[in-house]
Amino acid sequence: MMFFTTAVSCEYIDDRQRVPSELLEVSFDKGELSLSGWAFMRSYINYYGSTTHSFSLNIKGPTHKVLPLELDSVDLTSIMSYRGNKQCRDNQKRTQSCNHIYQNVGFKGSIPLQELQEGDYDLTLVIHHKDTEHRVEVPSYLTSMRSLSHYHEGLEYVVDSVFKQGGLTVYYHTLIATATPSPSYEGRVVEYGQTCSSADGNTAFYRKGATFHNIMDVSRYKDLVSYFKVRAKQSGCFDGRQRLVEGNEVTVHIPSTYVNYTGGRMKLKIRQKLPKLDAQPLKIKQYQTYDAFEKVTAFDHRQLNTSNRINISSNNVNERIPGVYQTCYVITDSWKRSARSCRKVILEKIPTYSRYMSENSFSRARLKLWNQIELKRVIQDAFLRRKRYIKKSY
Repeated sequence: MMFFTTAVSCEYIDDRQRVPSELLEVSFDKGELSLSGWAFMRSYINYYGSTTHSFSLNIKGPTHKVLPLELDSVDLTSIMSYRGNKQCRDNQKRTQSCNHIYQNVGFKGSIPLQELQEGDYDLTLVIHHKDTEHRVEVPSYLTSMRSLSHYHEGLEYVVDSVFKQGGLTVYYHTLIATATPSPSYEGRVVEYGQTCSSADGNTAFYRKGATFHNIMDVSRYKDLVSYFKVRAKQSGCFDGRQRLVEGNEVTVHIPSTYVNYTGGRMKLKIRQKLPKLDAQPLKIKQYQTYDAFEKVTAFDHRQLNTSNRINISSNNVNERIPGVYQTCYVITDSWKRSARSCRKVILEKIPTYSRYMSENSFSRARLKLWNQIELKRVIQDAFLRRKRYIKKSY
């Protein structure tokens, strides 16, 4: 799928009460980030398909891309219907007095990662209403319990979960608490605490504005709507109904269709993942053979040992002269990304001792000295001169 970079003015709405949306799947596959989900503007129009609406993804960062998305056959009409209301006619727009149709409100698409430079990108969804030419832009949220990470061609790609930074807030005042991840008309309704009215008894409702920070788990109802498992407690009667807030008395499940998120919006973070090069300081003795690769290791972004790719970029170690030296290294990975490191090498002076040798004992001394051949020539020459001196003395 190709990018279109035409910028279009949109109404930005960061309120899920007005524009509910959900990312059902976010996954990496080699050089692509695949997305699927659903979205619509509540109580606005009847959604049918390509004749009424379309979706695109705004990718804003070091570069700005716009990705057209395919429609997906997600139907949320029954889930979003308010019991007792009639179905809206097509000419009934911007009204809450009837239930609108939400057919084909799903979307899907894939971002080719090679099109994006290193940096941070905001991913926002645009809904285009074709009849009114009204476009709305809404933030995206990854509502899984874990963040996502991916490595591809030397780059690391990360998408953080919204719950890494925050939780959720209930915005609907008549949302019934359920003990199961399903709507109240299908699941088990929570009855808890005191009776607040003869009509509702002790049926538990969430308090409007209640915030939940400790998300225990996320599950999907019919693979369409996320339900968040949380712990709650009663906060007393209000408007004839028992209200719940975050606590530790009862376990409940809250649907994503009636909450706003308090965590950060979805970002795609792209970072160069350089190889790791570790060169530890080293001490050796004078005249000791210096192994330049001792205590030097390297690993790639997958934590695989790549020490065999290390090269020496500079080295001034002199094994004969005590002192402090430096050796520097470089490693280049398969994607031509390099890491460099230098280490200190301390050459310690060895003790010196006087030793007397004769011509006969020298050959048996097995001395380990620097430039042994030259030393042997000098000493043998000294022995020869000594012999001549002794002869002259007689």
